[in-house]
Amino acid sequence: MSTISLSSQFLIRFWGVRGSIPAPGKSTLRYGGNTSCIELCIDGRRLIFDGGTGLRSLCKTLRNGDPFRGFMFFTHYHWDHIQGVPFFTPIFSDNCHLTVYGNHTNTGDPVKKHFTERILRDSAPKMQGEVTAKLE
Repeated sequence: MSTISLSSQFLIRFWGVRGSIPAPGKSTLRYGGNTSCIELCIDGRRLIFDGGTGLRSLCKTLRNGDPFRGFMFFTHYHWDHIQGVPFFTPIFSDNCHLTVYGNHTNTGDPVKKHFTERILRDSAPKMQGEVTAKLE
């Protein structure tokens, strides 16, 4: 994970920069082996760009049970940009408020429906019915 802090009000963390598939190991130590996930903390707001496997690493830095408020942006819905979402534990907590943004889906469904019914589908480790976070 790489961190850039431009000021106390602006922080960027690169939790994943790989494309297509995660590739952990010695050969990826320099740039990391997780798929796309970038976190920006700007003036107390947390913005997350893409939910690849790097999202799971971001999640490990959060304290269980603490309130989570954030904004998640999906550049597109290829597997390498969404495969970490089912492991993002704040969405299974009442203490989470997540606003989700993304491109129009190829089915024409609203982003929230796409997020809950396709990204968090029944084959995910936790079922979509277990999502208790407030999603917008």
